[in-house]
Amino acid sequence: MAVVMVNSAGLQVASEDPATTLDMLRSRPAALAGAALCAAGLGACIPVTWLRRRVLGLPAVAWLLPLSIVLLCAVHVPGVGREVNGAHRWIDIAGVGFQPSEVAKWSLVLVLAAWFSSSNLDLRRWL
Repeated sequence: MAVVMVNSAGLQVASEDPATTLDMLRSRPAALAGAALCAAGLGACIPVTWLRRRVLGLPAVAWLLPLSIVLLCAVHVPGVGREVNGAHRWIDIAGVGFQPSEVAKWSLVLVLAAWFSSSNLDLRRWL
């Protein structure tokens, strides 16, 4: 449904070359939606206990925050960061571009989930 909504923003209304459903299924948003579904399925298969595994003496999830900070700073390094529309927000690694802010958001979610699940905090009192 989201693919149709994203594609409908750029659909042609002209009758000489109308957009078809097949065009929408072959579009870039459809490919990205498929990749996102595959990533979600893969993520669902990873046991949560992997986040608590120790890597160099620290839980694996604890390495996500420093990694996020390094990536957020790397956008300002010449040759690593890429300017798009006047802002340095993208990193290109091996031809794949991504925004480190997305990595930082998901890292924060994983770190908080691991912290809340491992500590004896009574979260009901916060509601």
